[in-house]
Amino acid sequence: MKKIKLYFISILSAMSLLAPFAVTTSTHALFEGSKDQACAGANLNDTGCSANQGEEQVNSTISTVINLLSFLVGVVSVIMIIIGGIRFVTSQGNAQNATSARNTIIFAVIGLVLAAFAQLIVRFVLGKATT
Repeated sequence: MKKIKLYFISILSAMSLLAPFAVTTSTHALFEGSKDQACAGANLNDTGCSANQGEEQVNSTISTVINLLSFLVGVVSVIMIIIGGIRFVTSQGNAQNATSARNTIIFAVIGLVLAAFAQLIVRFVLGKATT
């Protein structure tokens, strides 16, 4: 059961790290140039219809969602580290309880590190998308 849980967590982590790449590449190629065509057809190029306005709004929305999710993962990880610490201190020398508490702390730290790396990757991708 523990192996299945570990595989499931690994797959979800990999999917969450790769999701920003899939969204960025597919939507960019699909809608490339459509904003310029719409502005030119409506004669809005002189009135402030910029080609990057929609992209900036999408990047802002993605950035806000990622920041919120990263904050939530960080809070949950810190809470799990505290719970693991309390369980470790109250294990009273029982090796099984101490190992379980130690694993809780290790997995919480791994989750915190993965959330930080995901935040860095998303910021890198969004930075490359605007240039």
